[in-house]
Amino acid sequence: MRPQVLVVLLLVLAAAAPAEAVRYVRSLENIPLESQPSDMVVTDSGAVWFALPGQSSIGVYLPDVGLRYLRLGFRATNLALSAGTIAAYSPGSPGLAIIDASSAQIVLETSGPGMIDDVTPVDAGFALIRKLPTTTLLQHVSPSGGVLWETNIPVELERYGVAAGSGRYVWLRTKASHLLMVEIGREGYKEFKPGLEPLLLASAGGKVWAISREGEAALVSVRGVERRVDLKTRIYLGDEALALEADRLVLLSPVTELIIHVSGSEVVRETLYDGVAQAALRGGSEVYILGKSLKNILVASFSRPPTISDASASPAEDGASIRLRARVSDPDNDLAEGPTALAMLGTTVVTAAMSKSGDIYYAELRVPEGEGTLRVVVEASDAGGNRVRVDVGAFEVSGGRVKSSGTPPPQTVSGQEFQSLIMLSVEMSLFVVLIAAAGLVIMSRSRRRRRKR
Repeated sequence: MRPQVLVVLLLVLAAAAPAEAVRYVRSLENIPLESQPSDMVVTDSGAVWFALPGQSSIGVYLPDVGLRYLRLGFRATNLALSAGTIAAYSPGSPGLAIIDASSAQIVLETSGPGMIDDVTPVDAGFALIRKLPTTTLLQHVSPSGGVLWETNIPVELERYGVAAGSGRYVWLRTKASHLLMVEIGREGYKEFKPGLEPLLLASAGGKVWAISREGEAALVSVRGVERRVDLKTRIYLGDEALALEADRLVLLSPVTELIIHVSGSEVVRETLYDGVAQAALRGGSEVYILGKSLKNILVASFSRPPTISDASASPAEDGASIRLRARVSDPDNDLAEGPTALAMLGTTVVTAAMSKSGDIYYAELRVPEGEGTLRVVVEASDAGGNRVRVDVGAFEVSGGRVKSSGTPPPQTVSGQEFQSLIMLSVEMSLFVVLIAAAGLVIMSRSRRRRRKR
């Protein structure tokens, strides 16, 4: 390798930032589907619901139970999930069914008035877009099927896949490629021009992602366009767009067999080994992906790690225990039961669950018998499989008592910073190895030149 090439390689490695790759956490196998589902949703409990128009049924799959069917009086092709209930419908037809997800009982089955263009989740139920002979109606429907509020939409909308909603906001695609924002319970609307022709919509946190065929994505809020992202791939009708918390986006394509994750300005693209037949979001950060074989569901986690801050440790008055406190939170609100305090002396480990008072966690750890440096650590994990460990302090101990403080505690880092530090240490180690290799190459060439002389 030439020294100049090696230097360039070193600079590239030093400048590279680790990509936020897709993380797969588990797989559901041997799902007994007999026909292609046209839609899919996943409840917080992990029950997977399928629209099976070929069987004139709705299917619910429980991993430890199996697949059972519910028959409706019409063929439902689309599903929406909100407040523990599922709405089943077919765009362009009048039929609507609302199902209690916990009991799998049909709460309501009705027909009309007009044709349903779309159903999207909002607070306390669903928003229905109904096409009537002379107007378009937006209805706020409760989980029991009662109409809570409705308003006329005087603008011509696209047909099918027209709406996306979250919180108290519903976003609608117009024929003019604009977006209408309607706040549930308030008359009127606000119109936005996203600067692209939306093909897909996905909403979370009251905002909406508008995605064009050309692979442009715009994040729009009540203040206007907040961000634009080039996905560097073409988008097709039938691709799945899922909005995550913290203004993130996941796209899955049956055509290109890609899963694309947008976080900030970073776009990560990966190939799905079994393709994708359907996909659905569970909670705020897990994506269930039904493969083209229809027999396996791969679960991808986009959960962000917990954050640990304001952590400290001090010995009790008698020196026989260490008292810890820390502020622990999770950006996806899926923190496990509670953080854990650990004291490590050689191979001896003492642990204690931390209890919460206000927004601070506390714990007290006994000092183990033995002599040496006692490391004190706070560890937190979340439902997404992330685990973060932060050193809080070190103490010199002997005979089950603290004798003196050891090395000062390092600066507290958040979960994301912690992972970044790990990646940085790996990159720096590689950097040192390559520097040494470069030195050997240069020294070797220098020796060969001296021999030739």
